Amino acid sequence: MRITTTELAEICGVSIGTIDRALHNRPGIKSETKEKILKMAKELGYRPHLLARGLKQGKTMTFGVVVFDLANQFFAHLVEEIEERAKDAGYFVYLTITEGNIEEELDYLDSLSSLNVDGIILDPINGGAKFSQYLKSLKTPIVTIGNRVSKAFPFIGVKDRQAIKDAVAFIATKGYQRIVYVSPPLSYKGTENIYSVEERLAGYKEGLKETEMPHKPIVIGEKAYIEKLDTLKLREERTAILCSSDIYALEVLNYLRAKNIAVPDDVGLMGFDDIQVLKYVTPPLSTIAYPIEELGRKSVACLLSQINNEPVAPIELLDHRLIEGASL
Repeated sequence: MRITTTELAEICGVSIGTIDRALHNRPGIKSETKEKILKMAKELGYRPHLLARGLKQGKTMTFGVVVFDLANQFFAHLVEEIEERAKDAGYFVYLTITEGNIEEELDYLDSLSSLNVDGIILDPINGGAKFSQYLKSLKTPIVTIGNRVSKAFPFIGVKDRQAIKDAVAFIATKGYQRIVYVSPPLSYKGTENIYSVEERLAGYKEGLKETEMPHKPIVIGEKAYIEKLDTLKLREERTAILCSSDIYALEVLNYLRAKNIAVPDDVGLMGFDDIQVLKYVTPPLSTIAYPIEELGRKSVACLLSQINNEPVAPIELLDHRLIEGASL
């Protein structure tokens, strides 16, 4: 049975106010008294009643998180970090996964709004002025990550365009004559918000111009990207394949192995995201890494600032780093 602060105060022989100061690290309490209370609270299994605390503060002490996928390890890692930071701040997280369904995303946002969550961290697949207006109508603090919606909502992301430009420049130093760019999410252009995907594509094209590659851009944006890749004569010229995510690079690696095309001897390969499973991959994949923990931490911090009516930066882009594996 849950122990209350009143019962904890009686057991410790102090006032409820003293219990409150100890549990919430507030001033006005002796260190030995605080230590005694915290030790007793732990022994008795005391847990704060988030709803009761929230009602006092005019909050529900809950966040909503909306992402479109957990199959990609990037999202799983990000959500884990968000939940950890939210918990540190005393918040419970409602996690929703849209599976790339734009209608479900709207349904989940409606549900979170009806639960009176204090704020929402959103990696959107909807976009445009109408969607931006809808989000405003929720009258809930929102932080967007991954894909940007509009200037009306703070955005925390990665320098996608520059990261891909850096990848192209790096590949060029290896003596490759052409770079094939693989990005299946481009197939959703016009139907979904693919802001980050389009930023990476722009980086690829700009990178080719800056490195003065002899070939025009070769972009594979179809869902059936392996079949499309199969139409190219990869051994004819010194070719590298640059993928917009590691998950696609791993599929391409499997395809190349099945075709007895050696990486990197015959074809070079590079990904993006630095997902954790790469440590088990041979040859080690060259990729782009960025601080997922920092992205999760800053997302929560930005949301808390909005909830507390503090100013926030309209856009914050995190740095990246290039990891040189043995696939180029």
